Amino acid sequence: MTTPTEEEKQRALLWMQQSNLSSHHPDFKHPLDIPEDVEATIMAALTPQPPAAPLPINGTISPWMPEKNPITIATVGKLGEEAAELAQRCFRTLIQGLDEIDPDSGRTNRGELEREIADVLACIHVAYTNAMVDLDNNIERHDAKVTGFHRWHQMIRDIIAKGGA
Repeated sequence: MTTPTEEEKQRALLWMQQSNLSSHHPDFKHPLDIPEDVEATIMAALTPQPPAAPLPINGTISPWMPEKNPITIATVGKLGEEAAELAQRCFRTLIQGLDEIDPDSGRTNRGELEREIADVLACIHVAYTNAMVDLDNNIERHDAKVTGFHRWHQMIRDIIAKGGA
């Protein structure tokens, strides 16, 4: 093996410090006093490797293609936009209070929340009626979510009744 240059030794020292190798090797005393087995390991780690071959496309990777149907693009895009507006209104309501007045609209946060919920429901209705989504396949999921929310809210009421929160 050739003798490493000063720059290589400094890079090796830095690598050894970062990997905490110096504290694990009994022969290491100084950055310029690198035992041969450690030097070989360091030099191998610092040697550029050729790039790995690209993974073949198989069952775990698919070439996703952008949606092309303009009605689907419009409907799903609007659903995402309205869902984001609903999320923003939810956060504003938590921060400002449900019955506080929105200075821009003059309506309460409750009223604004109701409007955003209606917008999202309208988008869901359009996606359903245009056969983009089949909500009938998810009735059990919907019902389980509603039941879960009722159980969760009862747990909160129980904690409050016991003097918590």
